[in-house]
Amino acid sequence: MATSTESAESKSIKMGEEYGEKAVVQQSATSRALGERIMYNLVMKRINDNREDFDGSSSFRMAEFGSADGTNSFDLIKDVIRAVREVDAEKPIEILCNDLPSANFGELFKTLKPLEAEFKNVHIMVAGDSFYRQVFAKNSIDIAFSFTSIHWLSKVPCFMESRYYVPFGLECADQERKALWEEQGRVDWRTFLAAREKELKKGGLLYVTTLGFTDAPEDTDHLHASVNICLMEKMVNVLEKNNLGEFKHQFNFPVMHRQEKHYREAFEGDSPVEGLELYDYSNYKVEGGVLNTIAQQGDLEAMIKAIAGVNKVGCTPYYKGRLGLIESLTPEDRDRVLAEIEATWIPTLKEVVTLEFAKTLSPFNELFIRKV
Repeated sequence: MATSTESAESKSIKMGEEYGEKAVVQQSATSRALGERIMYNLVMKRINDNREDFDGSSSFRMAEFGSADGTNSFDLIKDVIRAVREVDAEKPIEILCNDLPSANFGELFKTLKPLEAEFKNVHIMVAGDSFYRQVFAKNSIDIAFSFTSIHWLSKVPCFMESRYYVPFGLECADQERKALWEEQGRVDWRTFLAAREKELKKGGLLYVTTLGFTDAPEDTDHLHASVNICLMEKMVNVLEKNNLGEFKHQFNFPVMHRQEKHYREAFEGDSPVEGLELYDYSNYKVEGGVLNTIAQQGDLEAMIKAIAGVNKVGCTPYYKGRLGLIESLTPEDRDRVLAEIEATWIPTLKEVVTLEFAKTLSPFNELFIRKV
């Protein structure tokens, strides 16, 4: 019988080196945030609401949670620096970046280091740890943000027919398992907030934007779910063919696409999180992006190849790591099973994907939170 083992490091999720560059959904959200000047406006709000604290502090500290390689947040961080410099040309600015220990910090430094040359008195630091723990010192952060990261849960609670949890289209999953995923999402969201409450200064602001859905599903939301269910089914078939079916839960991504109610619950009801208030919320879909452009051209084959390419960057390293935990598999067996999984992608996508799929990749929840 095959056996599985996990070390502390192997539990970390590893994405491909091109993850930031190929993350088309995140790039679309970044473009919107830049167009709306969200980070700039947040800095100005923080300074204007707490001018005495700004003038009296030795530095302005910004923290990002889930930095990856910095590609998607580079221009957002630039907006933070520009805003501070409009008010104070000399004050030290500390850019604190956080991701799992397995993240590519070399690429992160390579991406962000030019900021230290472009702007005076800017200092970049990184911390390798889970953002489900307190990462930075108490009462030390002015502005914090997490950009398309907190859909990652701390763990997979149980096997799910979809590659990850989406709130619609999971009729084949029994209610008990769906409830386990929702509870994991609830606990993780509250844990994330409790850690940020410790780190933020009084009046400090937290901006979170992440993949999600409205409470009223659209037809394309069900399409999103059906595609992921079909891809998971084909992968489980590969695992079972190789006598690895008992490990199928390890191949779920610890990802949950939440709805508005999942986020608001932490601030409302009988047991709201302490010390934080949700002062604004929106759910939106961004226009544009690579897949939308392909859809407008009517090129379904190109769309399928593009989705498979995203899978190659985002899924292959994760599945490779999962296979690496199964001790009885030889390196050759792992490579063979991984190749068999990858070989299912394009045929499966051809069965289920239509041009409408482009519309499923751009729903976001956006939250503005303040420490009171």
